[in-house]
Amino acid sequence: MATGHSSKPDLLAILEDRGYRSTRQRRDVVERLELKEEGFSAEEVRGELPGVGRATVYRTIKLLVEAG
Repeated sequence: MATGHSSKPDLLAILEDRGYRSTRQRRDVVERLELKEEGFSAEEVRGELPGVGRATVYRTIKLLVEAG
C-alpha cells in the first residue's frame, strides 16, 4: 500500500513563489483542489466553499493554470 502523495505539487507554494499572498480564502481553495483526484469545475469548487467568493475561486484556479 502506497503512502503519501509526494508526486503532487504544493499548490500554495507555487502561488507564493510567484509572489501571491496566502490568504485564508486562497488556502481554502488550494486545500480543496488538492483533495480532488479527478476533473472538476470551478463552480463545483465554489459550491463546496460557501465562505469563498466566486472571483477568488476562479482567480486562484487561473493563477495555478498559468503557473503550469
